[in-house]
Formats: sequence, structure tokens, C-alpha cells
Amino acid sequence: MTRKIDGIASLGIDINARSFLLDDEVNDSMLKTCWQALAALGVSKPITMFLNSGGGDLAVAFSIYDLLSNFENQLTIVALGQVSSAATIIWQAADMRMITENSFAMIHSGSLDISSDSSEETIERWVKHSKKYTDKMVAIYSEKMKQSPSKIRKLLQHDTIYIGNECIKCGLADALWIKT
Repeated sequence: MTRKIDGIASLGIDINARSFLLDDEVNDSMLKTCWQALAALGVSKPITMFLNSGGGDLAVAFSIYDLLSNFENQLTIVALGQVSSAATIIWQAADMRMITENSFAMIHSGSLDISSDSSEETIERWVKHSKKYTDKMVAIYSEKMKQSPSKIRKLLQHDTIYIGNECIKCGLADALWIKT
């Protein structure tokens, strides 16, 4: 029994507090940790997730977003440290998006990594795919931030950085997290 609890704790899952931590690059490992945390915490009560990530794989971010958006529990996600790039998509899946006073968030359109030996047709396909993902990002940010798609597209043209309360003012977060 102790070994199982130690294993859960090593994943950043606190059963008693009904919380877990995602603190890494957005990748397949983060998706697996998220899945394990949700399975361990169950669907009976609200869950708090702490998120600290500089971003990563946008496809995985959308997978985690879909998982969290369709989860039955009330979910609060607290930005802790930084939530940047693809990680901001995950953050938007919460019912309540919170941030600590000194944490920051960064949104942008991201980048596309294509092998230098790819054919022109392959590159064109990836560019079209990238545009579809950008459209999905714009739709999510527009809905959550309550800003027009054109305003969001303008924000995504460059790294746009917000700290603490600025995230609330722009609509990326709902409230400051203050432990009571």
C-alpha cells in the first residue's frame, strides 16, 4: 500500500488535497501524467491542477485540452511559475483559470519544425495543417479571453507576455490564486 501512495506522490498527485502538478515540457509524458492523475483522483469531487510549463508540442496540448475539457469534475488550473506557448492551451481547459501574483503567461502562434529534406508538397501540407491549428488556438483564446478573432490573431503574431493580474485583465485567467 505504501509503495502505491509513494508512486502517486512521485507523479505530483496529492490524493488528500485532490490536486496534481504538471511541471514539464508539453509532451507525451505530460499527457500520460495528466491521465494518471485524473484516474487516481476520480470523478467524485473538484480537482485542482497546478501547471508550470514553457510550452512544447501543440498536438499534445490539444490532446490534454480535450481530455480536461471533457472531464466531469469541476477543474481549477493554477498557473504557477510560467505557462507559455502550448501550455496556455491546456490552461484554457479549466472551469476556473487562476494564476499566482508573480507567475507569467506567454502566447504566440508558435513554430513549425519541418525536416530540411522534405519535399515542397510535404512542406505545403504541413503549412496548411499549421494554419488549422492556429485557427483552433484563435477560437479557444477568443472564446475564453472574450476578444475578437482578429484581435487574438494580432496578439499571436509576436510573443505576448502577461504577468499575474495582467492575465486576468486580458482574459487568460479568471482570478489570482491565494492559498487560504
